[in-house]
Amino acid sequence: MSLDTAAYIGGFDTAKPAGADPKSEGDDNFRHIKTVLKTTFPNVTGAVTVTHTELNLLAGMSAVAPTANAIFAGSLRLSSGVMALGGSASTSFISQGLVIDQGTNDDEVLSLRSTDVAHGVTTLANTVSFGTFKKQNAAAGGLNVTGYTSADAGVSIRGVVTNEIGTRTTASGAAVVISGALKSGTTSTTMSADKNILVLTDGTNTRFIFDSDGDSHQDVGTAWTNYDHLDDVATLDAIAYNVARADDPIKRKFGEWMNERRDALTEQKLVKFNDDGHHFVNMSKLTMLHTGAIRQMGEKLDAAMQVIEKLNTQLLEMKNA
Repeated sequence: MSLDTAAYIGGFDTAKPAGADPKSEGDDNFRHIKTVLKTTFPNVTGAVTVTHTELNLLAGMSAVAPTANAIFAGSLRLSSGVMALGGSASTSFISQGLVIDQGTNDDEVLSLRSTDVAHGVTTLANTVSFGTFKKQNAAAGGLNVTGYTSADAGVSIRGVVTNEIGTRTTASGAAVVISGALKSGTTSTTMSADKNILVLTDGTNTRFIFDSDGDSHQDVGTAWTNYDHLDDVATLDAIAYNVARADDPIKRKFGEWMNERRDALTEQKLVKFNDDGHHFVNMSKLTMLHTGAIRQMGEKLDAAMQVIEKLNTQLLEMKNA
């Protein structure tokens, strides 16, 4: 007879051994089968517990020759502590971690999901997605991070520090830092003067802008309120009384008389009073009130100056009479 000469399982000749082959050559066939199995699976030194269904999940993955300390399976690459998923196998700028390359796709590159979640915003994301990462601009890049919830807080950013910072300089840090920078060659630099660093929107319209000069800008709506129907100075005094510390001299000076104006401050939405003593002042409306107070004081000053000039003229006339 002629023994099967296959080197690997795939090369076995199913017609061998023939039925007429002598039984005395059976041991040769058994040894050859063992050799082929060990050659085909040289690194299997223990039990293989995956099922045929689990193995079949690898079907369709492209075969890529492995290198030292690397495993390739289709678009997934594990190498030296870095997991790379997608078209690019480059792991530059990362020593240990995860690289996701979505190629030319513009949808979500990362979706965080939980079957506990069902927010229903299915036009934008899967209903079980509570957080997604994608490009801000399809061609230009940028990162868009969106949180989804069926409650009232979609995204929460929190910084927990060991050391607190209380300095107030251009180099100060904080528990949470938001930084804007400008491209400069292959790196970045400080943004130029009077440029927007941070913008807050209501989902459609910009409402707050913080710029590189340290200025803040607020959308005050289509109508500026001057509070001309109020005594603006007295209203400012009321705010100072109601939100000042208990030991503040302003409180001692104005006393309960100012406290009577709490209803007016609430009605004008200048102050939101809370039972715990932490009252919130509407800074936009406070700015309007300041402007109105200055205008009112200016009008009173102009009127007083006219009276003074008139009296001065009369005194001069009396003196020269």
